[in-house]
Amino acid sequence: MKTRVLLTAAALALAAVAGNAQQTASDGLGTVHFPISCTAVQAKFERAVALLHNFHYPETVKAFQAVIKDDPDCTIAYWGLAMSAMPNSLPVGGYLAVPPIQAIR
Repeated sequence: MKTRVLLTAAALALAAVAGNAQQTASDGLGTVHFPISCTAVQAKFERAVALLHNFHYPETVKAFQAVIKDDPDCTIAYWGLAMSAMPNSLPVGGYLAVPPIQAIR
């Protein structure tokens, strides 16, 4: 019983902290704060990073391409595009898309 009360209190505390986040993405991707020098595309870049961190790779590629289209001199967007184009080694459909031994070669 004591453990249950402590776990409930911890969950409520975490929910309160999450509710006070600086930004809240309306699409459920969470909050990203990644300062860059290309301030004109800051919001688009942060959304692309949020997509990347949520493993939405096809959409991430499109998002970083949109940043690059709006600001071709935004070098960090090319990094994001490269990260998005890497093979996904996470489980897909109950099996690994890339077996771990191949991922390290």
